[in-house]
Amino acid sequence: MYTRAVLGIVVVAGIILAVFFFWPGAENEPKDIVEDTSAAIVDVKDDVVIEHLFDDGVHTISGVVTLPTPCHELQENIRIAESFPEQVSIDLAIVDTGGVCIQVIDDREFSIDVEVDEAASFTLSIDGVTIPVPTLVIE
Repeated sequence: MYTRAVLGIVVVAGIILAVFFFWPGAENEPKDIVEDTSAAIVDVKDDVVIEHLFDDGVHTISGVVTLPTPCHELQENIRIAESFPEQVSIDLAIVDTGGVCIQVIDDREFSIDVEVDEAASFTLSIDGVTIPVPTLVIE
Protein backbone atom coordinates (compact mmCIF):
# COMPACT_ATOMS: atom_id res chain seq x y z
CA MET A 1 0.00 0.00 0.00
CA TYR A 2 2.80 2.38 0.95
CA THR A 3 4.68 1.77 -2.36
CA ARG A 4 1.50 2.43 -4.36
CA ALA A 5 1.07 5.80 -2.65
CA VAL A 6 4.70 6.78 -3.25
CA LEU A 7 4.49 5.60 -6.87
CA GLY A 8 1.29 7.61 -7.36
CA ILE A 9 2.86 10.75 -5.90
CA VAL A 10 5.95 10.35 -8.14
CA VAL A 11 3.77 9.89 -11.24
CA VAL A 12 1.62 12.93 -10.43
CA ALA A 13 4.72 15.03 -9.67
CA GLY A 14 6.29 13.89 -12.98
CA ILE A 15 3.17 14.90 -14.90
CA ILE A 16 3.10 18.30 -13.19
CA LEU A 17 6.79 18.88 -13.95
CA ALA A 18 6.33 17.76 -17.58
CA VAL A 19 3.41 20.16 -18.01
CA PHE A 20 5.39 22.96 -16.33
CA PHE A 21 8.46 22.55 -18.59
CA PHE A 22 6.85 21.56 -21.88
CA TRP A 23 3.49 23.34 -21.92
CA PRO A 24 3.54 26.07 -24.58
CA GLY A 25 3.18 29.24 -22.60
CA ALA A 26 3.97 32.91 -23.02
CA GLU A 27 7.58 32.43 -21.99
CA ASN A 28 8.07 29.80 -24.72
CA GLU A 29 6.51 31.81 -27.53
CA PRO A 30 8.98 32.93 -30.19
CA LYS A 31 10.24 36.43 -29.67
CA ASP A 32 9.78 39.06 -32.35
CA ILE A 33 12.15 38.22 -35.15
CA VAL A 34 14.46 41.10 -35.97
CA GLU A 35 15.77 40.99 -39.50
CA ASP A 36 19.13 42.45 -40.40
CA THR A 37 18.20 45.56 -42.34
CA SER A 38 21.42 47.38 -41.60
CA ALA A 39 22.21 47.75 -45.31
CA ALA A 40 18.87 49.54 -45.75
CA ILE A 41 19.76 52.00 -42.98
CA VAL A 42 22.13 53.88 -45.26
CA ASP A 43 20.43 56.14 -47.78
CA VAL A 44 22.83 55.43 -50.63
CA LYS A 45 22.24 58.52 -52.78
CA ASP A 46 22.91 60.92 -49.91
CA ASP A 47 25.98 59.13 -48.61
CA VAL A 48 28.04 58.64 -51.78
CA VAL A 49 30.63 60.94 -53.32
CA ILE A 50 31.81 59.85 -56.79
CA GLU A 51 34.82 61.05 -58.77
CA HIS A 52 35.60 60.10 -62.37
CA LEU A 53 39.10 60.51 -63.79
CA PHE A 54 40.70 59.48 -67.08
CA ASP A 55 44.45 59.14 -67.46
CA ASP A 56 46.56 57.20 -69.95
CA GLY A 57 43.67 55.09 -71.27
CA VAL A 58 42.33 54.14 -67.83
CA HIS A 59 39.13 55.40 -66.26
CA THR A 60 39.17 55.58 -62.47
CA ILE A 61 35.85 55.67 -60.67
CA SER A 62 36.43 56.37 -57.00
CA GLY A 63 34.45 57.56 -54.06
CA VAL A 64 33.38 57.15 -50.49
CA VAL A 65 30.38 55.10 -49.37
CA THR A 66 28.96 55.22 -45.86
CA LEU A 67 28.49 51.68 -44.56
CA PRO A 68 26.38 50.78 -41.52
CA THR A 69 29.24 49.08 -39.62
CA PRO A 70 32.91 48.23 -40.13
CA CYS A 71 31.80 44.60 -40.60
CA HIS A 72 30.20 45.46 -43.94
CA GLU A 73 32.22 45.15 -47.15
CA LEU A 74 31.77 46.36 -50.72
CA GLN A 75 31.68 43.66 -53.39
CA GLU A 76 32.14 44.84 -56.95
CA ASN A 77 30.90 43.44 -60.24
CA ILE A 78 32.05 45.12 -63.46
CA ARG A 79 30.47 44.42 -66.85
CA ILE A 80 31.67 45.92 -70.12
CA ALA A 81 29.39 45.87 -73.16
CA GLU A 82 31.56 45.66 -76.27
CA SER A 83 30.15 48.49 -78.35
CA PHE A 84 31.42 51.84 -79.42
CA PRO A 85 31.68 53.59 -77.15
CA GLU A 86 31.84 50.86 -74.52
CA GLN A 87 29.15 50.77 -71.86
CA VAL A 88 30.52 49.97 -68.42
CA SER A 89 28.19 48.83 -65.63
CA ILE A 90 29.60 48.79 -62.12
CA ASP A 91 27.54 47.13 -59.41
CA LEU A 92 28.61 47.51 -55.79
CA ALA A 93 26.90 45.42 -53.15
CA ILE A 94 27.03 46.15 -49.43
CA VAL A 95 27.55 42.77 -47.74
CA ASP A 96 27.50 41.98 -44.03
CA THR A 97 30.50 39.80 -43.20
CA GLY A 98 28.79 38.60 -40.03
CA GLY A 99 30.14 38.19 -36.55
CA VAL A 100 30.18 40.58 -33.65
CA CYS A 101 30.76 44.15 -34.71
CA ILE A 102 30.74 47.57 -33.15
CA GLN A 103 27.79 49.70 -34.21
CA VAL A 104 29.44 52.72 -35.80
CA ILE A 105 29.04 54.15 -39.28
CA ASP A 106 32.03 53.47 -41.52
CA ASP A 107 33.05 55.72 -44.42
CA ARG A 108 34.68 53.32 -46.89
CA GLU A 109 36.73 54.45 -49.87
CA PHE A 110 36.65 52.54 -53.14
CA SER A 111 38.50 52.88 -56.42
CA ILE A 112 37.82 50.98 -59.64
CA ASP A 113 40.09 51.15 -62.67
CA VAL A 114 38.68 50.25 -66.10
CA GLU A 115 40.68 50.30 -69.32
CA VAL A 116 38.21 51.37 -72.02
CA ASP A 117 37.88 54.13 -74.61
CA GLU A 118 37.78 57.72 -73.38
CA ALA A 119 34.18 58.13 -74.63
CA ALA A 120 32.87 55.11 -72.67
CA SER A 121 29.66 55.56 -70.70
CA PHE A 122 29.38 54.45 -67.08
CA THR A 123 26.54 53.36 -64.84
CA LEU A 124 27.09 52.75 -61.15
CA SER A 125 24.67 51.10 -58.76
CA ILE A 126 25.05 50.45 -55.06
CA ASP A 127 22.67 47.81 -53.70
CA GLY A 128 20.45 48.33 -56.75
CA VAL A 129 20.29 52.12 -56.39
CA THR A 130 21.65 53.92 -59.46
CA ILE A 131 24.20 56.62 -58.67
CA PRO A 132 25.11 59.20 -61.32
CA VAL A 133 28.73 59.02 -62.46
CA PRO A 134 30.23 62.37 -63.44
CA THR A 135 30.77 62.57 -67.22
CA LEU A 136 34.12 63.48 -68.64
CA VAL A 137 34.35 66.50 -70.89
CA ILE A 138 36.06 65.25 -74.06
CA GLU A 139 37.98 68.00 -75.79
